[in-house]
Amino acid sequence: MPLFLYRWYILAVNPAMLADAGMDSAAVFTATAVSAAVSTLFMAFFTNYPIALASFFVEGIVFMQFQRAAH
Repeated sequence: MPLFLYRWYILAVNPAMLADAGMDSAAVFTATAVSAAVSTLFMAFFTNYPIALASFFVEGIVFMQFQRAAH
């Protein structure tokens, strides 16, 4: 249950956080959802481990800092 809640949380917060850095929030939402789905399906079919994967905040925070430093 905690991973399920974390995945919903990351889908809500990641686009909002990266929209502050100037990115399109709809595109970030789609990229976050697709990357979670593809990585989970990869783990399911190629490695045969029942592990769900999702993005994490460090990627967004680092990218946001680089974007702010460039401006």
